[in-house]
Formats: sequence, C-alpha cells, structure tokens
Amino acid sequence: MSVLLFSSFKVSKHYTVKKNHDSDCYILCGGPSTLLFLNLRPRPTKNIFAVNFFATSDLFNVIRPDHYIVVDDKLIGRPYPGMEEKVDNLYKIIKDVEWPITLYYPTDVDKKILNMFKDNPNITCKFFNKTPVSGYKTVAHFFYRHSLGMPLPQNVSCAAIFCAINSGYNRIYLYGVEHSWLKNFDVNPQTHRIYINDGHFYNNTNKRYVQSGSYCKVWVISIYKALLSHFKLRAYADSLGVKIVNRTPNSFIEAYEFE
Repeated sequence: MSVLLFSSFKVSKHYTVKKNHDSDCYILCGGPSTLLFLNLRPRPTKNIFAVNFFATSDLFNVIRPDHYIVVDDKLIGRPYPGMEEKVDNLYKIIKDVEWPITLYYPTDVDKKILNMFKDNPNITCKFFNKTPVSGYKTVAHFFYRHSLGMPLPQNVSCAAIFCAINSGYNRIYLYGVEHSWLKNFDVNPQTHRIYINDGHFYNNTNKRYVQSGSYCKVWVISIYKALLSHFKLRAYADSLGVKIVNRTPNSFIEAYEFE
C-alpha cells in the first residue's frame, strides 16, 4: 500500500541492477574517518558518492565526486528553522559545479531546488523512492530491484548504499559511517539536560541539546532503525552478489565486513 500511495513508478528507468563494468564505488559520508579516503594510493577519481553538506567542505573541489545524494527534509525544500543560511550556502556551491555530477533526490523534492540547476549542463538529476519497504525478503527485494522502495532511509548512508547497489556497482566501499551517536551523548551536570556532540570531518563540533523526553523516544529508536536498515541492505546486496566493505574505523555498523 505504501508503494502504491507514495512511490513513483517512473523512477526505475534511472537505475539498472545489472552489474556495472566500473564495478567499484566509494561512498563518503560525514564522519571523521572520511579523511582516510585521501590516503588511498592511487586515489580513485570516479564513482565517488558524497552526501548532505559535503560540498561545504574544502574536499569537495579536491575529490570532485561524480555522485551526490541527499535525503534530509531540510535539503529537499522542507521548512527547517535555523538552517536556511547553511542550506542556501550549500546550493550556491553545487549549482556552479564545474565537472559532471549526478544529483540524487527523493521524488518528493521541491521543484524550486531542481530549478536552480537547470542552467548548468554539468548537473544531471536522478530520483529515488524513499518509501520504506520491509517484510518478507522475497516481496521486499522485488520492490527494491524495481526501485519502488528501499529499507528505511533513517540515515543518508542507507539511501546512498541503496542507490549504489541499484546503479549496478559490484563493490561498495564506505567511509565516514561511524554511527557512533550513542557515545556522543552526554548530560550537562548543572541543568541535567541531555546533549549530543556529533561533529563531522568538516566541522569538529556539532553540540546541541535534545528536547526533553526525546533521547529515549526519538534518538535511541532512530539509531536502532538506522542500524537495522544496514542489515536489510546487507541481505539485499548478498542476494545480488554485491559486496559492501566498511572502511570506517570504530564504526558501530555490524552488518558489513571491515577491511
């Protein structure tokens, strides 16, 4: 029912689950270990996925990713008080990109965002259905293969891995997917308020207080859902003979092999 109500059946034309002759791809997320990608020798120059606010870092023009994926509401045109300037800055950078790049957006992206890219011939937009699908593997994998739904994209890394699988890559390497949120929580001893400080490689500090009652009811549940989605992605990848390798030291994701 969710697929019928919320998915676009036109999306499947953007993907092929057939294996790609350029078999390896690299997904660079926001964790501190993303910088390890710079140490690869030789360093890959194609089939690189970046996510979210990656373009606001100096690495964007160094690495020149050819794939870029976002899934957060604040980046697809939904109101998000306090983030307007940061989002505007991101898109000012992306819309003037000087190399070929494919942007991946959920089908419910605001058309105003897409219109920003229409004058840049280097930019191609592809779309994905972020409709969460679970249940029997046979049924769920059918919808996955046709890009009509995916494991719950609780975190952008889940959506990026799914799009990489359905784009035909045989081996997917992950950087910067620590998923170490639980150890980033702490309590202010004076106010007894809970806060999280989960910096990214491009911004070491990202301290913010969580709303009262949300640590248990929202954050812990969200972390569980994100980690569970990785197990579902692993099962889907295995069914297609796709290898996912986690190259993130100290990652809390147990679904993939480390290398």
